[in-house]
Amino acid sequence: MPRKGPAAKSPVIADPVYNSPVVTALINKVLLHGKR
Repeated sequence: MPRKGPAAKSPVIADPVYNSPVVTALINKVLLHGKR
């Protein structure tokens, strides 16, 4: 069993069009589930 702890989350880069990290997070989650 690993004891290093949870993996660190990578920072969300801002969307180049809307300049918003929230839009990037939404697009990443939608594409992750395959609903394009």
